[in-house]
Amino acid sequence: MTDGRQQMEPEVRAAKLDADRLWLRSFGEADRREYLLDRLDRAATLANRPDVDDVLDEAWRVYCASLNDVRSEVSA
Repeated sequence: MTDGRQQMEPEVRAAKLDADRLWLRSFGEADRREYLLDRLDRAATLANRPDVDDVLDEAWRVYCASLNDVRSEVSA
């Protein structure tokens, strides 16, 4: 069972990325730009906390992980 999941992982990941890409393309250009800039702003807010030295790696990890699902909110 695990082998089957591992074998399908690249295809599942590619399908999710394609679904997210198509979802983003369903936005108008201005809405898409606003959505992506808002995500970047929220990630920057996480990285701009007073304890940034302690949380920068975590904020970056959360942001990068969120790129796998652009429809999810960026949060800590």
